[in-house]
Amino acid sequence: MFIYRNAGGAAGGGASQQQPPTPPAPTGEGEQPPAPQGGTPAQFTAEQQAVVDRIIADRLERAKQGWQADQAAKAAADSDAAEAKRLADEKKFEELARRREAEAADLRAEMAQMKRDQLRRDVAQAAGIPQLWQRLQGETADELAEDAKALAVMMQPSGGQGQPRSATKPTPGAQTAGADDFVKQAIERQNKRATENDPFAAMMKR
Repeated sequence: MFIYRNAGGAAGGGASQQQPPTPPAPTGEGEQPPAPQGGTPAQFTAEQQAVVDRIIADRLERAKQGWQADQAAKAAADSDAAEAKRLADEKKFEELARRREAEAADLRAEMAQMKRDQLRRDVAQAAGIPQLWQRLQGETADELAEDAKALAVMMQPSGGQGQPRSATKPTPGAQTAGADDFVKQAIERQNKRATENDPFAAMMKR
């Protein structure tokens, strides 16, 4: 007994049970096909990697330039602040120097006037006219003595009665007592104005 089989049917049945794999869809030029699910990520081509590297390098360079600009701005601000402080301190120092110099000049003028007044008192007392010492004129002791002599003659009684008043020698203590007191008071006032932070305090205390 012969059994005939349909070869075409058998072939058709096998084809329905096992089909060949579908090839991947074509991609554009230069594009990397997507990685299969569950597999390793797709790799860039050399051209794509170069583009990525260039983008990263550009971003890093911009970030570096921005940081450098910030540092330069900060340094400039710090320098400006330091310069402003230096100028302010210098201005304060100059103002303090001018004030101290003015005070020293006033003190020297007071001492010079005190010495001149004391000299006028001494000359007037020696000429016998101590009450008229403020009327004496002259810059030197000789000029004051000449003026005191002339003033003493004018103060003599009319008619030639009597002789010119005898000159009296000034008391040594009276000559220097007033001057010493004035100098001490002036120095004490100056020392009180000086402070520990005053760079001119040591100079003014001399």
